Amino acid sequence: MKRGLIYTSLVVLAGALLSAPAFAYTSPGSPTGYVNDFAHVLSSNTIESLNAELSAFEASTSNQIAVVTVPNMGGDYIENYAVKLFAEWGIGKKDKDNGVLLLLSIEERKLRIEVGYGLEGALPDSVAQSIINQEMTPLLKAGDYDGAVAAGVADIEASTQGEYEGIGSHQPPDYEGYFILLILVPFLVFQWAASVLARSKSWWAGGIAGMLGGLTLSAIFSFTFWIGVIAVVGLSVLGFLLDFIVSNAYTKAKSTSGKIPWWAGSGTHSGSSSSGGGFGGFGGGSSGGGGASGGW
Repeated sequence: MKRGLIYTSLVVLAGALLSAPAFAYTSPGSPTGYVNDFAHVLSSNTIESLNAELSAFEASTSNQIAVVTVPNMGGDYIENYAVKLFAEWGIGKKDKDNGVLLLLSIEERKLRIEVGYGLEGALPDSVAQSIINQEMTPLLKAGDYDGAVAAGVADIEASTQGEYEGIGSHQPPDYEGYFILLILVPFLVFQWAASVLARSKSWWAGGIAGMLGGLTLSAIFSFTFWIGVIAVVGLSVLGFLLDFIVSNAYTKAKSTSGKIPWWAGSGTHSGSSSSGGGFGGFGGGSSGGGGASGGW
């Protein structure tokens, strides 16, 4: 049993490391309206109408809803892409975290509703899933992007005001989402650790982190003494080498004014967006990964 758990953990870690380039988030650009149609699938009338509607909605509720279409995510998962984009743009008010991101990636045929901390009670995951499954997906399958986005926005507005009457609580569990998180979380932990170690002033930080990881695994799985020693020493060496590699790469990039590696939190900007008048920018809100995903 213990051996199986160890092998499973190694397989998950190896998969995360091998798929690392796929998680390199690339920003689609800066928002110039509530609706940003980078994929060019929405009509100008829909964009103009929704921008006006969402401007009025923010004025009356202070909630901010951002609609984004992208051609593709460059191999990224929509959950990771949505979290990164939400954080980059700061959707919602900083002191309320009352933002919602409605994201569609056309080539992958994926969509997500990412919800800010402050609206997770009004727009829980089950309701977000209901909006995707019941209202948006049938229209997207029919190729009606205008109708799908308009319906999604209307239902998100209704939900945040306690008026949505969907049956989200009866939706089946999102097993695909659970599986993605099983792969995504270890990778994000690795990316975070690499980013921190790259900025540390000593390579020994990685070795210490590896040693603590070995001690933790030994305690959790009740390793024998010698297996525990091997785990501690092995992870200490790996941590040291990781710190050495990422620190050198980060320092070199900084000294040559080159591009900061993706694992150190870099992001590039490209593309253009559609906009409407009166948009003053988002307010620095944040999300905690709440929401739902789907496909068509």
